Amino acid sequence: MGKAAMQAYVVVASLLLTSSAWAALPKMEAPSTGTDGGNLATFKGYLYDALIVVGLGLATWAFLSVGSNTIATYKAWRMQKAELSELGLVAGMGVALVILVLYLANKAAAILA
Repeated sequence: MGKAAMQAYVVVASLLLTSSAWAALPKMEAPSTGTDGGNLATFKGYLYDALIVVGLGLATWAFLSVGSNTIATYKAWRMQKAELSELGLVAGMGVALVILVLYLANKAAAILA
């Protein structure tokens, strides 16, 4: 009996002697809205949740962008390439931008609901 035949016997024996193992997967979580109106309402609920996540991602991006720009301006001020008023302007406009993005995301969530 050759090596290839022995490997084939081992593979066949292992397939016949093992049983299937099915994982007990958790049930999928229902969307936050539209759970009792059929498939279309459930789809709209999942779409609403996805749009909320996209809005939160946009707010996170705006927050990180403002922080990065403010740190870069602070670095320029420390190297005396920018004035303190420029740093204050960048920080103030950054805070205003983050507040505006959060306000718009909140209004969009209310409109979508």
